[in-house]
Amino acid sequence: MGNISVNDLPILIQSLKKELTQNSFAMVIESTGVFPSSHSPRALWLGIKRGAEELISLHTQIEKSLGKITAKNPELTFTPHITIAKIPQKFVNIDVLPFLNSVYSPIELDVNSICLFESQLFQEGAKYRILNEFPLNR
Repeated sequence: MGNISVNDLPILIQSLKKELTQNSFAMVIESTGVFPSSHSPRALWLGIKRGAEELISLHTQIEKSLGKITAKNPELTFTPHITIAKIPQKFVNIDVLPFLNSVYSPIELDVNSICLFESQLFQEGAKYRILNEFPLNR
């Protein structure tokens, strides 16, 4: 979502309560990847196989809610994933091929709610706090 003004949070929360119509679903984690590329990785992620369409639907619903308070960046394309690490710029020459070539058993998760988090950046790292939880329809 990026930076959202504290003043806009009540509007966003009410909009999400109204706009989120996604049913709960199962998702399967089955792959690895990096953003933006393996030559200059900034984030490591796990890819979603089953459940990707539902995540894309959730993303669309969230974007609709955000549209009421902020402009959408049309250059960004949503890729269903779970970010597991961010790579600091000082490690620009990191070899990500062992990560990209990792093989593991698929991991299945039930998705029955989403949470809106606040993240605060500190010198020792980010701190996260749940602001609101939104149950998905059954």
